[in-house]
Amino acid sequence: AVVSTQSTGELICITGYLDNSLYVCCVWILVLSAIERYMSLRHPLAYRELCKRQHIFKIASLLCWVLSFSFCSYPLIKDEFGFDRVTFTVGIKVDGSAFFPMYFVLTFALPLIIISVAYVEILRMSRQRIRMKRAIEQEHGLPMPSRKSDFRLAIMII
Repeated sequence: AVVSTQSTGELICITGYLDNSLYVCCVWILVLSAIERYMSLRHPLAYRELCKRQHIFKIASLLCWVLSFSFCSYPLIKDEFGFDRVTFTVGIKVDGSAFFPMYFVLTFALPLIIISVAYVEILRMSRQRIRMKRAIEQEHGLPMPSRKSDFRLAIMII
């Protein structure tokens, strides 16, 4: 059975849409994970109180899914997905539309900045805790752990 090029093109466009949507969703789930780790270390008491309300995490992840699928549906609605019949590839048409710069900012630049800031703060807090631990051990005359064990502790926190 021979499948028409039109239906194959539509199928590939829908597959491209799903691929794009899942990519955006995964990026923002990573952002949520970084924020969650930051909150758990920066504000442990408030985080424990927040964890008692499990529905907040469910709502945040559901919102991530809904927003990523709705954001990525714009090219489908505006017919900006281009299907090249020669190479059988799908791409977003970038003929002056504002979608591509917005897509770049929302799926790469902004998540990169948020995740980087969160993990830099996490690393800074872990180093600060290690310094406090060393000062307490030195004050009480306890044996000092090696730098290697401090590094392992910082990696475990991250």
